[in-house]
Amino acid sequence: MTPSTTSRGFTLTELLIMLVIMLAVCGIITQTAVQATRVYGQQQRYIDARKSAGAALDMIVRLTRMAQTINPDPDGNGVMDSIQLQADWNPRNGVFTDPYETITFTVAGNQLLKQEPADAAAVPFADGITSMTFSYFDTNNVALANPVASAAKIAYVTITVQTRPPTGLQPIVMSSAAAVRRTE
Repeated sequence: MTPSTTSRGFTLTELLIMLVIMLAVCGIITQTAVQATRVYGQQQRYIDARKSAGAALDMIVRLTRMAQTINPDPDGNGVMDSIQLQADWNPRNGVFTDPYETITFTVAGNQLLKQEPADAAAVPFADGITSMTFSYFDTNNVALANPVASAAKIAYVTITVQTRPPTGLQPIVMSSAAAVRRTE
């Protein structure tokens, strides 16, 4: 029996061409997977930065709502970029040394820092916060031109934090406002 010409296998040239095509397809698939992984990681870092900023902002707003006394410029630099809050609530005993009763928030080195009376120095509270600003208003919702001189008139505080997003994305800016507990 002689082999027929129709039952022959692939030639070496056909196998090499198929191999080159398969390698090209595998390369494209690998490149797509690597790029998708990189984008996913970047988006995950963006979401983490947003959650961190939101949680920090939420805590500052909650403490501002409970504050009985607000020092709008505790570092004395003339810029409304830090705040000191005092409230006697944990427990109500006439002193402000219990946790979260006297607390100062400030930003340094891309970190939101907090300091309480028991802290020897400010401690990190949230990473990736590049700036924080405060605006102060009286009971008529009129902006206080000099909140340091009129701290007793502060009725509302607007807090804005900005975070450092992953490379290539716009900064995340979040704002919230709090009505201050008035004891008058």
